[in-house]
Amino acid sequence: MANILLLGAGFSKNWGGLLAKEFFEELIGDLMIREDASSKAVLWRYQNYFEQALEHIQKTSIAEPTVENINRLHRFEDAIRRLFGKMNGIFKDKEFFLRDAEGRRDGRTTPNEFLSRFNKIFTLNQDLLLEIHHFGHPEFMQDSWRGGCLPGLVSNKSPDDPKQFADGTWILHGSLDVADIYQPYYKLHGSINWAGDEMMIMGGGKAASIGANKLLAAYQDIFTGTLSTPNTRLTVIGYSFGDDHINEAIKVAVKECDLKIFVIDPQWSDIANKFDAAFRDWFTHAVIGSSRDLLYLLRDESMDRQRLRGFLSGK
Repeated sequence: MANILLLGAGFSKNWGGLLAKEFFEELIGDLMIREDASSKAVLWRYQNYFEQALEHIQKTSIAEPTVENINRLHRFEDAIRRLFGKMNGIFKDKEFFLRDAEGRRDGRTTPNEFLSRFNKIFTLNQDLLLEIHHFGHPEFMQDSWRGGCLPGLVSNKSPDDPKQFADGTWILHGSLDVADIYQPYYKLHGSINWAGDEMMIMGGGKAASIGANKLLAAYQDIFTGTLSTPNTRLTVIGYSFGDDHINEAIKVAVKECDLKIFVIDPQWSDIANKFDAAFRDWFTHAVIGSSRDLLYLLRDESMDRQRLRGFLSGK
């Protein structure tokens, strides 16, 4: 049986990352945006949905490709990149291991040990949390892995240096093959440290943008094919099921291969209520385990942990 992990922004939130709705609060204070009345107005219009604000600016620059509109788009995108840089700086200062009630380092179940249980990791996040704290420290991974692998990419840093994951710039490399000793890591929407203008998918038309990107289209195909492989189980952390192309891949696997899902999210039980009856039908059928607090699940022997342990073992 294969265990697959899908991560959303709620995962990084545990170590100081931002949820999509929190980007507004940071972006509205960015100097370049503060000085542009039009960008400020768009942000205030969409507030908690910064990607809709970005989509608005993208569409305006296409419909009216004036120098002013194109520069506005570039400034907005640069502000987002600066925000990712701030988040990654916060991650570097954070501890990734857990502490017990007395503040002592708790080595019983580390985030690295938990992450190492999965045959493949897929993420919608474009930050570098896992590059910094998981793949950058193979000594903390389970013995079954010697490190991680970003298929189809190669770093400009030495492959013998684990810090290449966070400190390097990643460029396209032909092969998508992964040796069995490396844990595959697929960033479905690209990453802040990948080279190229089209290697970080944000805003509107994500499915079309992914389809036009050879590497990310291949990643999406791998995601779809992996979920539809018999005897596969999916653990989802911090994803609010807001991307149609991701939901469609999961839905197909649920309906055709009876994929089962474990959801870890503070509002997991409210997710189905945000969508229509068709979504609720497959979602409520597929979810057979849940937890509201990842760090509690990792830190304490609890019923949540027992449920997850059973799920990962196929029960």
